[in-house]
Amino acid sequence: MFDGNIPPQLAQLAALQVLDLSYNKLSGSIPCSFGNFTRMMISSVWKDNKDFIGMDGINFIYMYSLFLVMQGKESKYSEILYLVKTIDLSRNNLSGVIPEEIGALWQLGNLNLAGNHLVGIIPEKMGDMFSLESLDLSSNMLSGAIPQSISKLTFLDHLNLSYNNLSGRIPSGSQLDRLDDPSIYIGNAYLCGPPTSKNCSVDSVAPTSTSSYANGSETSIWLYLGMGIGFVVGFWGLYVVLLFHGTWRKIRELNTPAPINEEHNWDRLLKPFITVYMKSHTLMPTHHHLLLLVHLILMLSVIAIQTLAAYGCIEVEREALLTFKASISDGIRHSLSSWDEGQDCCRWRGVVCDNTTTRNICDNTTTRNILELNLRKPYQDSDNWTDYALSGEINPSLLALNHLTRLDLSYNNFAGISIPEFIASFNNLTYLNLSYSDFGGKIPHQLGNLSKLCYLDLSWSYFIGTVPPQLGNLSSLRYLSLNWAFNDTSTPNTNNLEWISQLASLKYLDFGYLNITNAVNWLHIINGLQSIRVLVMSSASLPSIPNSLPYVNFTSLTTLDLSNNWQFNTTLPSWLWNLTNLSYLNLRNCLFHGKIPDALGNLTSLIYLNLGDNNLEGPLPRSIGQLCNLRSIDLSYLRIGGDIRELVGMLGCKWTNMEEIILSSNKLQGNLSNWLQQMTNLKYLDLHNNSLVGSVPLGIGILHNLNGLDLSSNSVCGVISEAHFANLRKLDSL
Repeated sequence: MFDGNIPPQLAQLAALQVLDLSYNKLSGSIPCSFGNFTRMMISSVWKDNKDFIGMDGINFIYMYSLFLVMQGKESKYSEILYLVKTIDLSRNNLSGVIPEEIGALWQLGNLNLAGNHLVGIIPEKMGDMFSLESLDLSSNMLSGAIPQSISKLTFLDHLNLSYNNLSGRIPSGSQLDRLDDPSIYIGNAYLCGPPTSKNCSVDSVAPTSTSSYANGSETSIWLYLGMGIGFVVGFWGLYVVLLFHGTWRKIRELNTPAPINEEHNWDRLLKPFITVYMKSHTLMPTHHHLLLLVHLILMLSVIAIQTLAAYGCIEVEREALLTFKASISDGIRHSLSSWDEGQDCCRWRGVVCDNTTTRNICDNTTTRNILELNLRKPYQDSDNWTDYALSGEINPSLLALNHLTRLDLSYNNFAGISIPEFIASFNNLTYLNLSYSDFGGKIPHQLGNLSKLCYLDLSWSYFIGTVPPQLGNLSSLRYLSLNWAFNDTSTPNTNNLEWISQLASLKYLDFGYLNITNAVNWLHIINGLQSIRVLVMSSASLPSIPNSLPYVNFTSLTTLDLSNNWQFNTTLPSWLWNLTNLSYLNLRNCLFHGKIPDALGNLTSLIYLNLGDNNLEGPLPRSIGQLCNLRSIDLSYLRIGGDIRELVGMLGCKWTNMEEIILSSNKLQGNLSNWLQQMTNLKYLDLHNNSLVGSVPLGIGILHNLNGLDLSSNSVCGVISEAHFANLRKLDSL
């Protein structure tokens, strides 16, 4: 866990696209230099996750992946990691204002600054971040009005401004009219207008710096802390000064016009208070004054101590967590060791409470509700992963957490136990992640009762049976992953996909390595999901793929992976060329045949293209030269012939920007001279099993970014010297 200030020099990493410093103890302000992240300003991306295990050039298992919180949910990014541009500084102790320079990051897709102590206003220039899809500024101390410029963020799909001190009328227009969930603005007492129920009026009172709680139910923690610390420090300080500074005779002398010794600065500070005190009690004997003052100090100190001691999580929820812990093992490294420390469970690892406090007028306690349990196993990449993993039974005592909105038990070791059905009783749950935790049994159909659920990840499990169609009741669902969720994929894992048509808000769907042979009409169902952006159905045993559609409705799609569905055995479908927002397309090993049509050039947003290991024939269409954003291309095992220099030359947008080229197992001829050394951004080049001739040019030495090179099974000849590779310090595969 990091602490201290964020160094402004971090912005010198111009190629940085993913910055995640969340859940640390960082303090200080956000550097203004953050507006200099070049990769977050321009439309250029990288893809450096080509470290994979290949089996006959067919199946790919990416070894690099990240879990990132975006759009209010946590997602795993591997194959499309190179598309992500995000800054996450949430859950730290950052203070100060949000620098307006951050508005220059026009290509940033996700900005999360939640859970800090940021003050000031929301910068107007945030409206210039036109690529922003997710913005979370919740749980800070921001004030002022919400800038109207936010309504210009047409891609904004997730917004959270809750629990700040924002005021005024909520802006309307464009994308903000679609974000109509009142919880976006909850915890801002002085905001008004739709989608909240509070009407704006000319008499609306602006927030002041003094906190108070309505009806004695809610208040800010800082009010209690300030009272407690003030009483203890002030009165006990006064008592100590009076005790050691002199006699009560000297105190009485403060009432006389006699001058005060200039050496005693404390006299100056205390004189007004003591004078008032003594004038109101001039008839009392000295020892009565002392007894009264000591009594007052002790009474106020007790009140302050009670106030501080009473603050924390609700006792019944604390006991529920301890009961849960007693029923499981937290590994030999005791990942839940902090659960034995102190009474306030809001400070325990993985426990997140809300930012408002509840005042109980009966027992004078102040408590907070538990909202999140983030118990993902730490150190996922550790060789001794069981040292940290949770295992055992999940105790139903967790049902006491009535306000729970997020439950993450991923990357643990529950050894095939079934998902407890009582999880479906968390009515406020919006996020549920049970992936990579070895759950088994049947997927409980009761999960369909979680009406507020937005995120569900059950991937990499050992389930039996089929996917319950009750999941179609999750009308708020935006993310659904069942990748490799079933133990047996030799039989169908779903009877049909009709239930998916009810998930109108779905944006991310991953059915990779699921057997959905029975879903004959799968494409027509997917075509009805207008909001879908990511569709992964690799190795899903899809029975067929229609060549045409009466209309193409899912044009918002940016990622499509249908690889390793070898039952297709048809020509490339014509509806593909209408998906002009695609940036990632993987159709590898689907037994497509015929020619690659000129319409491929319609997909000008493509960054990654994989058509490898199919039966496609003929020359590449010249329209491929229109794919100016392309950074990675895989056309291996296609029996493409001709001179490789002509293939490179047909591209109108030069391949000098290319970072990954895979043209292996084709019939390419020619040599490597006069073109290879121009590809200065190249990171991986695979030309093995072709008919290339000539020598390896010395110019290869200027490809400083190259980390993988395969020229085997060609007729390349000549001498390879140290001069070829002296500057290729990143090269680790040859």
